[in-house]
Amino acid sequence: MKITTFNRLRKYEPWLATAHAANYIRSLKMHQVEELIEIGAEIGVNYKYNHCPKCVLDFVTKLAGKYYEQKKKMEENRNASKNKETKG
Repeated sequence: MKITTFNRLRKYEPWLATAHAANYIRSLKMHQVEELIEIGAEIGVNYKYNHCPKCVLDFVTKLAGKYYEQKKKMEENRNASKNKETKG
């Protein structure tokens, strides 16, 4: 995932967190869903707009999985570089 895509998803972290950890989302407006659909298309998570709340939840849960996977990689890389600086 590109860093720009990650940063676009970052502002939706509260929704991603609840979808990922608690299997629910609240208060997503349509323009937010449309932006998430654009972001999802960039990273290969597709959504067909059909007004189904369960489908939106499943879609956001998939995005959350990709987001947290990337976040974990970035934290691991940051820790590895800190350890390298400390040792070197």
